[in-house]
Amino acid sequence: MRSNIIDDNDDDPSLVSKKSWSYVKSKSNTSRIPEIVSYKSHFRNNVKDQTDLFNKFFSDQFSDPSNYDIPINFHDDLGVDLSFSHRDVRNLLLKLDSNKAQGPDGILGKVLKNCAVSIAYPLSLIYNISYKTGIIPDEWKLAHVVPVHKKRLQGICRKLSSYLSHVFSYENI
Repeated sequence: MRSNIIDDNDDDPSLVSKKSWSYVKSKSNTSRIPEIVSYKSHFRNNVKDQTDLFNKFFSDQFSDPSNYDIPINFHDDLGVDLSFSHRDVRNLLLKLDSNKAQGPDGILGKVLKNCAVSIAYPLSLIYNISYKTGIIPDEWKLAHVVPVHKKRLQGICRKLSSYLSHVFSYENI
């Protein structure tokens, strides 16, 4: 068996380990996707309930949203007289990376970029009014937060990603 696993790179321990596990996985008849998933004494065996349980697990890993309500008042601001011209807004919209994911508003960057000429003027009006009144709409305070896991959690995330992609491929059938 050892001769099948190790070739010219037998000095590299990471390759030896990787090839060993590849061999073991190829000979075992087990699935990488568990039949039953549990979290906080809840056991789930159907795919949809398992994904809901994963969602619950990850949402429990973060603190509650903040309820800061900090008033912002620009009336006495003696700083720069700032204004947002429609040309500047249009140029910024045209520079958007259309391959990026959509924001919390659900609007794709590609749509914003393609409609830059049409929406630049209305957006510049909204930005100027917001700046002059000091009122920032609540919708502008929303964000998608994507956790970037530390190295020790990469394996878990990779397994979860593989599991979820497998789960969602079944839902599309």
